Amino acid sequence: MAIGGGSLYKPMAVAIISGLLYSTLLTLIVVPAMYIVVKRREKVHTKNGQRTLKLKQ
Repeated sequence: MAIGGGSLYKPMAVAIISGLLYSTLLTLIVVPAMYIVVKRREKVHTKNGQRTLKLKQ
């Protein structure tokens, strides 16, 4: 770009692509993994098919 605006586009493109990759990984890997962890913990804290809630006081 002869006008000089080209030097601004590269960092902006890197930030946009990085954000897209991060959000994709978060959505496809981290969220399902946390769901599995929570479900497994929920199974451990059940008795006879009923939940038991332990409240800290």
